Amino acid sequence: MGAAEIAAPRCIFEDLNVMTGLSSATNTTHLPHPETHPEFYEDVVSKRLLAWLVDVLIISLLTAFLSIFTLLTALLILPLFYAV
Repeated sequence: MGAAEIAAPRCIFEDLNVMTGLSSATNTTHLPHPETHPEFYEDVVSKRLLAWLVDVLIISLLTAFLSIFTLLTALLILPLFYAV
């Protein structure tokens, strides 16, 4: 193996489009582009905000339930340590 056969190492993020076979001219996702079809993206911010609020509500309810369950479990087990 000669010196001419060894290629310089490439950064894996150097040209992602070439590595994946995609170019900016091809649209493989079939999604409308925000600049050419802005009507598809009009309500995205409000929908994402609503989804975030629903996520926060669900996680808060689960956390509150698990906290109360943990507290009650500790109150039931704690007297056993004093009994010993």
